[in-house]
Amino acid sequence: MRSLFVILSLLPALATSLPALASTTDRELCQNRAPGRSHGVPAPAERAQACTRVLATLPPAERSHWLAQRGESYRDMQQHALALADHQAAFTATSNAFNYFRIVEDLIALGRFDEALALIERIQREDWLTHYRDNGDYHEWRGRALAKAGRRDEAVQALRTMLRQRLRTLIQSGGDPGTRNRSGEDLLAELERATGLPTIIPEARLSRCTGQGDVAQRILACNGVVSGDWVPDEDIRTARFTRAQLHAQSQDWPQALADLDWLVQDDAANGDARLLRARVKLAAGKVDEALAEYTWLVDRTGDPQVILHRAEAYFATKRYEAALADLRAVDARMPGNDRLQSMIRQVEQARDAAANPSGG
Repeated sequence: MRSLFVILSLLPALATSLPALASTTDRELCQNRAPGRSHGVPAPAERAQACTRVLATLPPAERSHWLAQRGESYRDMQQHALALADHQAAFTATSNAFNYFRIVEDLIALGRFDEALALIERIQREDWLTHYRDNGDYHEWRGRALAKAGRRDEAVQALRTMLRQRLRTLIQSGGDPGTRNRSGEDLLAELERATGLPTIIPEARLSRCTGQGDVAQRILACNGVVSGDWVPDEDIRTARFTRAQLHAQSQDWPQALADLDWLVQDDAANGDARLLRARVKLAAGKVDEALAEYTWLVDRTGDPQVILHRAEAYFATKRYEAALADLRAVDARMPGNDRLQSMIRQVEQARDAAANPSGG
């Protein structure tokens, strides 16, 4: 009997706690979280209803976030007019960039391209949107809108500019070192889905050429840049140098040298191309040509690293005195370097062993 009395005495407290519990559940659902469910997210309609219940309990000053969440659920339901209304209300309450770009996306989905483009153009003028002007978002959003509007050539130009500004760096670094944490390939795939445009953009091929992945596929991408129309000279040089590196990695010395010869002919002072050409020639057995290349670089740059490369070439071809001369020249400029001293001793031992093969 006493237990029943205790339970009955707790009922008022339980009753007052139930609305708070329901509110917490609605907040989770509205933010697209469904803890305990196998798929982890609610259906869009369920999410929208939960957001509506949350909004009914809030004063105007606290509604912005939840309006934006409901707008997202309406967008998932393809109810873009309702999504736009919520996102506009959210932006009115809290003028942040997330709500701003939600409005742009809704306008594009509704086919109101001129209005979307007008908002996108504000990125170029508004100080609070500077970040999105500098990181390529302006050109990305403009490209999306133009593509959906059927203005294909303008869309391609916008996306080319965006890719030049951002995508090449993303792929070369394997991901964005700043606010994004996804590869350039993922971003490119997203753009292709969003715009419906094929991957015809030269910068996309250059990104795949200079990025990560299968060597054969990267060489094909480099080929596309080198043979493409209206490709900037700088991109052709980058693609040729990358292709030479890939051919060298595959020990295809003739193909590597073909690109490196082109680069040196294009710019005789191209030190990177000359240095790689010297290494490829040495690997291909063209020792004298490799040494001539190293000497050309040493005479013009005096770079200790290049001198060391030449010393290694001399050592590999058993020209010990020449190797020692280079190593000692570097040692005079970098005294006390243990690794350099070890190299000198190694060459001296090899020289002495060659001079006295019997060991006597």
